[in-house]
Amino acid sequence: MSTYTIIGIATLLDENSARKTCPGLKSFRFAELPGYCRIFNKVDPFFEEEETKKIANVSIMPRRESKLIVSVFNISQLEWPQFIAREFEYKIEKIPFWDIESEKTSYGYGCLSQSEEEFIQSCEKCNIRQEKLKQFRQKYEGRMWQNDILPNDQYIKRCLDITANLGKKYIDNFLDHTYLADKKTTIREHLSKA
Repeated sequence: MSTYTIIGIATLLDENSARKTCPGLKSFRFAELPGYCRIFNKVDPFFEEEETKKIANVSIMPRRESKLIVSVFNISQLEWPQFIAREFEYKIEKIPFWDIESEKTSYGYGCLSQSEEEFIQSCEKCNIRQEKLKQFRQKYEGRMWQNDILPNDQYIKRCLDITANLGKKYIDNFLDHTYLADKKTTIREHLSKA
């Protein structure tokens, strides 16, 4: 049976969290993702505070001068539809990463940022995404991808706790290579002003 390699960028940096999402995962390990940064520009499907604009979840986008520390793991073909359903908002794309264990370039599926128009088109082409969007629209009618929202407090706290527990290089990477939706302000800068 074929497998899919998944790239974890935030809460999936924690193996226990990744196992809650993908219970049958195999070969959990860390890797580097050159040429990408994290960005808080997607509406969190579990947001609670719409009026404060603190409703953002994280995605990745190309940024030449960035290099992320990510997790990578394999899931079975049977788990792939559940993964797509859970991450229906993202552009799921196969991208290269540097596998630290094997010291080779490999490929995995990452959850990329996209425009609202690309998002709507992807939902029109996929039954799983159409159904998930219908469910989401019962709670929220606004744009999924925005440039003026802020990180959801609970979500960013979880990301910071996970990376802090992994060690200094992980939290520094998260703070310095993760941006607000404005694509300019790092999370380190944002938190220093809070």
